[in-house]
Amino acid sequence: MTTTHLRVVLAIGAWLMAPLASAQTTRTEQIEAEKAAKAAEVRPEAREKGDLIITKIEQWLKPQPPAVRLTFGTFRPGAGFALGAASEVPVGERGLWTASAAASVNKFKMVETAVDIPPLSTDRVRLRGVARWEDAPDLRFFGVGLDSNPADEVGYGLRTSEAGGSVSARIVGRWLSVGGGVTDFRVTARDGTGSVPTVGVTASQAWWHSTAFAAFDSRHSPGYTTGGALYRVDFHDYADRDGASSFTRTEIDLRQFVPVLHDNWVIALQARADLSRAADGQSIPFFLLPSIGGRDTLPGFENYRFTDNNSLLLRSELRWTPGPLVDMALFLDQGTVGPTARGLDLRDLKRSWGIGARFHGPSFTALRLELVRSAEGWRYNIAQNVSF
Repeated sequence: MTTTHLRVVLAIGAWLMAPLASAQTTRTEQIEAEKAAKAAEVRPEAREKGDLIITKIEQWLKPQPPAVRLTFGTFRPGAGFALGAASEVPVGERGLWTASAAASVNKFKMVETAVDIPPLSTDRVRLRGVARWEDAPDLRFFGVGLDSNPADEVGYGLRTSEAGGSVSARIVGRWLSVGGGVTDFRVTARDGTGSVPTVGVTASQAWWHSTAFAAFDSRHSPGYTTGGALYRVDFHDYADRDGASSFTRTEIDLRQFVPVLHDNWVIALQARADLSRAADGQSIPFFLLPSIGGRDTLPGFENYRFTDNNSLLLRSELRWTPGPLVDMALFLDQGTVGPTARGLDLRDLKRSWGIGARFHGPSFTALRLELVRSAEGWRYNIAQNVSF
């Protein structure tokens, strides 16, 4: 083949391949253009409205320190709606100093400050120093025993202060913890400010309050959970400085949360016993005796409706989660009191039942509404915390 013939063959080949090359170039350009168009259309996935609301509420209620936030306070039952302010300031790398003050519609008041510090390089051990003052001017007392009469209702006021320190440690993973502490606990009892007759008591007493506890806690969060359990035992020793009212109390709190039906339903159970015993020849002031009744124990009865040396509480709820912000619940609560632990008769339980709605985030409960029925009538409850 001559050079001339070779040039002719190459020219014919190039002519024949040109459409194919052109088609391939056009297809490649088309694919790249489609990719560019899709990239231009891609946007971050829109968050659900409920998720945005939860995030905003959590940022509002639990901002990252240092911060000042709203607080509902931690009051005895009977305070009513409360509101206040709390500040949180970091201490060192992992410590935290908090200070809060709040007041309620029923003129309850509280001030509290606390410092939590991990003394070691790990967060497994924490030291806590706390000082707290509370004024509860309108509390209720119906007498001692399960047969107390609602007509015997009287009122009194209580002012308490407590200051001291404690230590706690997680010894197995994050679930098992133990701890204890000592505080100076002072109480002043006086006539109540409510509309019912008063007890007619004026007394000031002081105790050294020693505590010890052990707890297994696998809940998602103390403020809201859909699974896990809490098994906790607390021991309290109140040593009266005047030697007239020394006593001990053991608190046993068992809670179990069982998710069913694709975690959309939860069976929640609680059994709690408070067992008190006075020192030989001494007595326990009525305002420090265990009691049941009210929104966090027997919600179908008045606050502090039944009081005695010992109490037993059995609670059960069927919770349904129709949406990310709200749970509905059917519940049955039962309880009794008695002068001795053996006197807690399971055949004679006071009962209440009802329906409720709880507005919450993934780790907190912001509002709880309940309509409840008991042998003493209908009641409604409004709370700013989880039932248990």
